[in-house]
Amino acid sequence: AAERCMALALEKGAQKARVYLTQVITDSVGTLNGQIDKVSHSMDISLSMSLFVDGRYGTFATNRFEGLESFLDRAIDTVKMLAPDKFRDLPDPGRTARDAVTGRELGLYDPGYEDITAEMRIGRALSASIYGTGPEGLISEEGMYSDSLQDSITLDTNGLFCRHTETSFDYSV
Repeated sequence: AAERCMALALEKGAQKARVYLTQVITDSVGTLNGQIDKVSHSMDISLSMSLFVDGRYGTFATNRFEGLESFLDRAIDTVKMLAPDKFRDLPDPGRTARDAVTGRELGLYDPGYEDITAEMRIGRALSASIYGTGPEGLISEEGMYSDSLQDSITLDTNGLFCRHTETSFDYSV
């Protein structure tokens, strides 16, 4: 999808382009007064692009992959209306990473993420609660446990191809 988008952007008049394809998966368990209140699972895929057209620059994003050609037509028409920016450019290819191909090079991905079950998420959310055992006068308590996986690919017309993968784990009460 990212390669197709970049090729279409060039075909439609951009001289240079950078494309970001990102997928984020998030699972969360909410508690209210020490009991499960809400469970959610979401997956979001989005495509963002930076377009360089006739000395002008613009950024655009979508999560709709059908109709990509007309989206790019409108994006390029919009960039053409902007003021020129002679200082805006893609980084020199010699200054960009060439070894980020698995997404795990930075050590921000926890392989334990793959082993987390729904029961574990519920247990973690409930374990953060102090409702009924906390200070006297506690009227109500809301909590949330969530974890997420973000996986992204970045490529551009200067030959950049990088992948970044990271996990995150959050508690709030």
